Amino acid sequence: MKVGRNQPCQCGSGKKYKKCCLGNEKVSTDLLYRRLGEAHDRLAHRLMRFGMKVFGEDALGVALDEFMAWPDNGIGDEDLADHQPLFYPWFIFNWEYEADPDFPQLDGPEGTTIAELYAVQKANRLNQLETQIIEATARQPFSFYEIQETQPGRGYRIKDILRGTVSDVIEKKGSERSRRGDILFARVVQIDSITMLNGCGTILIPPKMKPELIRFRKWLLESEDPITSHLLYEYDLEIRELYFHIFYSLLEPPELQNTEARRRLGLDKPASGRVAKADGGKNADRIDDVKHLVEAFGRSSLGPEYTGLALKLCDRVGRMRKLSIQRGRIEIWAAAIVHVIARLNFLFDPQNEVYFTVDELNAFFGTKKTTVSNKAGVILKAANIFPGDPDFSSPEIANMFRVYESEDGLLIPASILDEMSIKESEKETQPGTVSHPAASRTQRRPKSKPEKPVGGLKKKDVVDRQLKLFDDE
Repeated sequence: MKVGRNQPCQCGSGKKYKKCCLGNEKVSTDLLYRRLGEAHDRLAHRLMRFGMKVFGEDALGVALDEFMAWPDNGIGDEDLADHQPLFYPWFIFNWEYEADPDFPQLDGPEGTTIAELYAVQKANRLNQLETQIIEATARQPFSFYEIQETQPGRGYRIKDILRGTVSDVIEKKGSERSRRGDILFARVVQIDSITMLNGCGTILIPPKMKPELIRFRKWLLESEDPITSHLLYEYDLEIRELYFHIFYSLLEPPELQNTEARRRLGLDKPASGRVAKADGGKNADRIDDVKHLVEAFGRSSLGPEYTGLALKLCDRVGRMRKLSIQRGRIEIWAAAIVHVIARLNFLFDPQNEVYFTVDELNAFFGTKKTTVSNKAGVILKAANIFPGDPDFSSPEIANMFRVYESEDGLLIPASILDEMSIKESEKETQPGTVSHPAASRTQRRPKSKPEKPVGGLKKKDVVDRQLKLFDDE
């Protein structure tokens, strides 16, 4: 970025460029990095105070619950200590307040980050470097980065596993204990010529976890190709859930192998009855918990038919490797499954006999609209569910989306053909001219030729073609 003579110098000194670094062929990178870090620390402190003042003292707790994906067992002091270097940068630059009746009501506005709100309301208190920090960092997503090269005490070259981009990052302390192949969970920002980390996990993820990240990337590519920063920001919750899953799995002590000690302790008893499942039955137990919630909502709002469809979808979700039912609150999974069934069967339409609102759905499960809507979209894409899918739609709805294709490529709704078939059958059953019963018995009918499909149609059901007649939300 070219700096004018009378503009503030990019080194952050506050002086004009002509009286500071003009004439130097290269501004010291170390000086820029140091001043950028100092400016960031001062700004982060002001943003924290501003956020607590605008949103209230409860804001930190509400945001922490969301950051940790509303864990079933609650949040302890050790959780905040483990994830503090990630949480506070996320809180001031990424968190957006969304009012929810089941959580404390905050005073601040919805749909904006603390940093963006500060830039609007306190613009006159920001210098050029602080403004650049907000512009470069606000709403920037976190991702997983593989270390390709490292310079201890200086920094490293890292590759975004999800997006494929490569960055040379200045990180003096972190580079001293990292090795090639290690994986970071962090946010990378670039301000002028400096690329740095703004929020980083407290553990180095070992290379053995990379295949799981690759599977997650393949799943993201089904939504958008190539993967963009905007897409990662939209899937911020799922990315954090994956990080927490890896974090806590690495902290679990290794299981003892099948040794003599295990046999003496009686830990390796022969299996009796059914063979144990690979996941230890955790998925089955988790799905049962989700089903209980779905059934409870079904008794009050769905009815037997749609409750059965929702339970059927629960079973589908539990069998899918793309969807990790072990991560996230069971209330979110239950609400998202019901949301999918409601979307497919138009249960959010007031004209439907079975009807409820999105707000009523989320009030029952204690969830947020955006979170449930996003999770429902994830289920739809991962399970390849389409409008009119007969597995999860009522017969009336499924029939609405059945079409036939004529030889000239014209799509005709199946309902029209059904009406035509009914009319043809009515004509055939009209009384003839023979009045005497005996005569009707002796009169032979000519053998009828097989009827041709109306209009030269060949049956091609939408179930096979999976025609998408409208876009998902």
